[in-house]
Amino acid sequence: MKRLPAAPMRARALAWAPALFTMAAIWMLSSSSAPGIPVHVLPFRDRGAHFLAYATLAFLVAHGVLAQRGPSETWIPRPRVWLFAVYTAVLWGLLDEVHQSFVPGRSPDLIDLCADALGGSVGAFSRVILSRRPSLTAPSHPSTASEAG
Repeated sequence: MKRLPAAPMRARALAWAPALFTMAAIWMLSSSSAPGIPVHVLPFRDRGAHFLAYATLAFLVAHGVLAQRGPSETWIPRPRVWLFAVYTAVLWGLLDEVHQSFVPGRSPDLIDLCADALGGSVGAFSRVILSRRPSLTAPSHPSTASEAG
């Protein structure tokens, strides 16, 4: 098995850290009977909070997947990145809803899971679209800049 150099491995691990932190934050918030989030200021209140949380999660998961690209890899099938990020968000949302059934004062809700899925779809799509920008996907090479001019 080929080992990766330390710096790229560290960079790849750091690319996943925000997604893992978001997953932990969602879990901690759903563990509380009264999380204390002012959802009344969000559009669609509780559903809006679910949408935003899972849009953020899927965006960060897609970012982690896209960061797995090595120096010799120039293309990742974007539909697969989107699917993986959405599946991850939906599965985490499902697990969260089951988890809430064990928390006093909380209950699972299928509409929340739908908001999670919709948010995950939008978040993953946003990150995949951003990956199409050359500044986010390809490192700038001075040799290509001098050849173009």
